[in-house]
Amino acid sequence: MGKRNAYVLTRLYNIYVNEEEYQKRLAKAIGSVAANAKDYKDGEVQVILYDNSPAGEKRKDHIKEVRKKCSDNGFIEGKNLWLFTAEEHIGNSAYAAFAVREKALELIESLDDTGAVIISLDQDDELKPKAIRRICKAMTDKGVVLTPFSIVSAGGKDITGDGGRIQQKIAKKLSLHPVVNEEAQNAKQSSCNTLKDIVYASSLGWSKSYSYYALKKYHEALTKFLNDSRVSVSEYYSKHKNYEDFVDFFALLLSDVTITATRKKTHIYNKYSDSITSNPSVDAFRLDRTASLITLIDLCYSTKAILRSDFKRLLLRYVSIKVTDIERILEGYRKDFANGDEKKREFDEATHENYFIAKLRRLAEVDIRYGKPEQKQDEDLFNLAKPVYCEKTKSNFKDLFSCETINAIGPYEAELSNADSRLVLEKAVLKEKEFRPVKPTRKQKKKERLERRRLRKRKEEEISKRYDKRMTPNQIRQIVLWVLIGFFGLFLVAFILWALGVIPVWKGYQDTNKILPEIIAILLAILTFLLNEVSKVGILAREEATKKKLYFSEFEDLIRHLEANLKVMIEVRKQISDNKIPASVHFSNLAWPESSCLFSDEMSKIIDKGKVDDFARLKVNLRNIQNSARWLSVYVRQDHTMEELCEAIDWEIARHFGYLMNFHYMKNNNFQFPTPAELDYYIKEKHLKEYLSTLFISYSGEPEHGSSKTENFSREEMVEKYMKIYNDDRRMRRNVILTHKKS
Repeated sequence: MGKRNAYVLTRLYNIYVNEEEYQKRLAKAIGSVAANAKDYKDGEVQVILYDNSPAGEKRKDHIKEVRKKCSDNGFIEGKNLWLFTAEEHIGNSAYAAFAVREKALELIESLDDTGAVIISLDQDDELKPKAIRRICKAMTDKGVVLTPFSIVSAGGKDITGDGGRIQQKIAKKLSLHPVVNEEAQNAKQSSCNTLKDIVYASSLGWSKSYSYYALKKYHEALTKFLNDSRVSVSEYYSKHKNYEDFVDFFALLLSDVTITATRKKTHIYNKYSDSITSNPSVDAFRLDRTASLITLIDLCYSTKAILRSDFKRLLLRYVSIKVTDIERILEGYRKDFANGDEKKREFDEATHENYFIAKLRRLAEVDIRYGKPEQKQDEDLFNLAKPVYCEKTKSNFKDLFSCETINAIGPYEAELSNADSRLVLEKAVLKEKEFRPVKPTRKQKKKERLERRRLRKRKEEEISKRYDKRMTPNQIRQIVLWVLIGFFGLFLVAFILWALGVIPVWKGYQDTNKILPEIIAILLAILTFLLNEVSKVGILAREEATKKKLYFSEFEDLIRHLEANLKVMIEVRKQISDNKIPASVHFSNLAWPESSCLFSDEMSKIIDKGKVDDFARLKVNLRNIQNSARWLSVYVRQDHTMEELCEAIDWEIARHFGYLMNFHYMKNNNFQFPTPAELDYYIKEKHLKEYLSTLFISYSGEPEHGSSKTENFSREEMVEKYMKIYNDDRRMRRNVILTHKKS
């Protein structure tokens, strides 16, 4: 191997929130390059920095500090340091990665150094010792080198998935049997790798290094594609900020590129608390990741003349693995929320099983001719995701996931059929015209249901214990009285000891012992009075504790009563749809007993004086339940059509849904009655909808095709129906006009 220079590319982006921490991380990155430069004897190490930080006065100080850090490590601008700044500020790392590669290619061409090796390093990561030497040794003139890496937490702990074993296995195989260009592969050279494992290199793809030839070919193809099919480079990256490594898989499919690997790790990826992976968002999955995968597919199809002839099967496998990995990540976030991680709430509410593949498919199959999605509900997604498609996206996507492509895989079919990715893609994309989630087994459903129930029960018990610990007014008085008894008791003992001479009398107070009997008598009287009061207050405290316990018990009964009411009304509603008129007794039983302690005004004082308004609103709801019972029992005895009866009962079912949701919120939130905004948020929770669906006993299956009967609808559909009625009713504004006769 002759002399070969190494160019280390680093994109810089600093929002100046914590300049000291930023410079500290950058110093570690530059320091690791400097250590490698001293070790590398087969050429020079050059550093290329591209700064995409926000413009302004702070940027000047920031750049000055960057130059100083580089200078301290032996990198001087114009000699072995090249610092570029963004003319057009697009605040994201994906654009900076694109731009720093572009600048590197221009610089290498101007220096006529086309035999160079190009290595990427993020501003907060590090190169391991001897990394550059290993990469350059493995690099060919038209090569891409994949390298294993470590992920290290902010605390310094290695958190690499599976300990990096898969990386090491693939890297070892590639180092022994590189993937040569397609011409050599077709000649069946004994040393060539058949690409069987290259699709697993998705994880290795984070730390790719390129020959000048491979990067130039990839970069030119990507630039032309983005300008021709995605409006422009800048517009595309202004929308989609990250996950450029998805598109990087394209370079591994180039027909004349050799792929090899280093056996030892070269990069350390530091995972800080403010990193993207530590702060995930739903939009990163909904938009950026989908956009990157669709871009990769379109890029491959638009440049297939320069790709390997079997690129489809490799691309399909790679996309399948990515989809599966992302679905697992989302499933993990939903489990984190179920285990109490509130930061993952949006993932539990917004995603579901096979969420990602559904979004990917719907974005890819947008009808370009009309410039808008086929389904109205996807319009916001479609607009947010622009530019994510070209005129051929739909046909490219269908061709990639067609049965022909799957069947053409040949020797890889057995591996695909055993992979989770095949299950996801086949069920969600290939076999069904309309997306439906893959249904879990009955055993999995039962296990998940029991786990959710256990977590909710534990949460409710914690809230109940917390509220049970709150003392009633007389329990507080009892404690105060015991403190006073202790205080006066100590005084009494002190005076008795004084009278007995155990405690000497101070000089000048000799006459005090004459009145000691009177003082002791007074203290005894006070203590007797206090003990008497403690006894009385103790009786009252026990009564209050009993009333409090009864109140909570009746509140639980109220929830069960409402559940029973709803089940009855739902079944009655079904009977009416079959032209059966219900008896009024069904509705008179909906009322809650007037003698219940839930109507008592004194209970708010006993339980929590600060929640007087919450208890008052609870009583208003109870009065409304009474009124509903009276009104319905009269209404069904009057002369009404079946349609009018159905409408009236539908409205009352929806209102009872509202009462039930209000009371459930109180139970789970320290007896705080929800505001409209809080209730809006609460009723969107998945577990609540699952709970409400259990009230529809006779609604079990999917609706029959063309059927209008309500009993043929599923439970979930009925829940959505009544929740919509309830929400519409809450938002309805009623104008009352008062008039009087003109005298």
